[in-house]
Amino acid sequence: MFESVRLLLQKAWRSVQREVLLTKRLRERLRLFVLDQSRNEHGEQLVPGRLAQPMVVFYPPGTAAQRKKRRRVMHKMSEHFTKEGILEVMNDLLEDEDEGEEEEL
Repeated sequence: MFESVRLLLQKAWRSVQREVLLTKRLRERLRLFVLDQSRNEHGEQLVPGRLAQPMVVFYPPGTAAQRKKRRRVMHKMSEHFTKEGILEVMNDLLEDEDEGEEEEL
């Protein structure tokens, strides 16, 4: 069962990656990566409560210190790990970032 769930999650993420590549607005502003913390590929401390539970973290542009300070766990995206759910949250995130940039001006 674990293997079938893992394959479904991978399929959802690949669909999202494909959509990002095909959508200019997303392609120009986002980079998607997959990190397997169980293999110690990344020093992030935001480990999910259960093994093999997908978790999405947004790191804004900037220096390493700025990214670490402003990172956000995308709980809604992590809980509803479907192509539609992930793309909805990504678009909301970009809108929030645009509004934040406008406020700084």
